[in-house]
Amino acid sequence: MGDKLSDVEAGHSAGCKTILIDQGNQSQPQMSRLGIADYILVNLSIAAQVICKHSVSNF
Repeated sequence: MGDKLSDVEAGHSAGCKTILIDQGNQSQPQMSRLGIADYILVNLSIAAQVICKHSVSNF
């Protein structure tokens, strides 16, 4: 999760699902294949809800 395309690229390189917090400062032409986030959300609160919804409990 991050607010820069480099954060998304790092997550994909590590084999993770990614969340981009969209602050309106990323331009589409800069996006590479690794720069396309799995989720693009507007704030951390919504990101936390998505993470919790998709988490698997081991209890």
